[in-house]
Amino acid sequence: MNVKAKMANINVSEHKRHDKELITTIIQSVDLFYFSNLLRIPEKELRELINKKISEFYGLIDEETALLLVLKDFGIDIKEFGKWKVKNLVSGIKVSEISLVLDRKLFEKENLIIYSVYDDTGKIKLIFKGKIEEIKNIMKEGKVIKVKNAIVLKNKTLALFVNNPKLIEEEKNDEIIKNLLKVDKNIPYISEIYCKVINKMDNEYIILTDNFSILRVISDTNLEIGKTYHIKLYLDKPGRVFFVSEVHTKKIN
Repeated sequence: MNVKAKMANINVSEHKRHDKELITTIIQSVDLFYFSNLLRIPEKELRELINKKISEFYGLIDEETALLLVLKDFGIDIKEFGKWKVKNLVSGIKVSEISLVLDRKLFEKENLIIYSVYDDTGKIKLIFKGKIEEIKNIMKEGKVIKVKNAIVLKNKTLALFVNNPKLIEEEKNDEIIKNLLKVDKNIPYISEIYCKVINKMDNEYIILTDNFSILRVISDTNLEIGKTYHIKLYLDKPGRVFFVSEVHTKKIN
């Protein structure tokens, strides 16, 4: 098939300008890590797939379009990227919009309040700094809220940080509310950490985290003793790892 035929086979509806702008924004904010997370492949492999796709079109498409085509090959619709879930959050990015259930208040002092929040994929913390009185009517346990333009932080658990009361509002979508209120509020917290594997006992790995704590975890992916990994996990006992990426530059000495 020649290049013109290939270009003609690209579904134009999937490459509208707003889709291109969306993926460009995501690439600029998180590089390729977020996409390698979703696809469950190393960043290096994703980069190779993008370059291969560009070569297939003889260099006539840019990196963003190539990434769109790679995502399509994996069965992922770019339009779904606006629908964030707790499990897919990555520290350091800005989340355009996410719907959550308010679990319980963990801390409040002066202009700072922290809640545990969750959806059907996991639990994290919501940190608000600002005029608390302006969100008092919204921040009630069991209420479904919508959080916009929050920054994802990494501590013992993942957290969303917001400093503008206008970015927290009640969820109005009845279907979303109905589905989220079915979720067991005891769903575990999600954490994102760098770690070094120091031992393996039976089916559990013993890891040293980047804050120098020791955790026992289970993982479907084989982890090698002595190697350093970037992982995401549910904080059960033991922790359940659901994303693994080997770190070639040491994060822990």
